Amino acid sequence: MVTVVGSRSMAGFWEPRPARRSAVLEEATRQLGQALRECRELGRRADDSIAQARRALGRRHHGDFGF
Repeated sequence: MVTVVGSRSMAGFWEPRPARRSAVLEEATRQLGQALRECRELGRRADDSIAQARRALGRRHHGDFGF
């Protein structure tokens, strides 16, 4: 027979409780996500700048970029 204490049984008493996320971990996760978004945006801008430079050079040199 399992004795019930409050709303938890004695069998459940020894089971580990789910770990709570600490405020530090949540803040670190938020900052990492923000940094990743910024990196993606910078990468997109770099790709746009490279494409624009290639188009400009292509008009001058007809496709021979030299690099």
